[in-house]
Amino acid sequence: MSLTPGVKGWPRRAVLLGGSGFLGLALEARLRRAGVSVLSLSSRDMDLAAASAPESLTHTLAAGDAVVFRSAVTRDKGRAVETCRRTCAMGAHVAASSR
Repeated sequence: MSLTPGVKGWPRRAVLLGGSGFLGLALEARLRRAGVSVLSLSSRDMDLAAASAPESLTHTLAAGDAVVFRSAVTRDKGRAVETCRRTCAMGAHVAASSR
């Protein structure tokens, strides 16, 4: 299938949250090959679990952006309740920024 960015099917820009992971890197490469502008953010760029994340993300996103949320606190960083809480906070902050 061949699609043109900005035409029904492909977004003008994709914002990848968790873009430094295996899937994020593969998706970024595919989107770029299709001619889609990509903003790839990792935890080094924005801490989605931080209280300031919704505001930061809101200022980063533009109308028409496609957001791919692949961020998570992975098990190698801990299996405690705090790890789960941080991942849930990330999801809540991403949702809050899209209002």
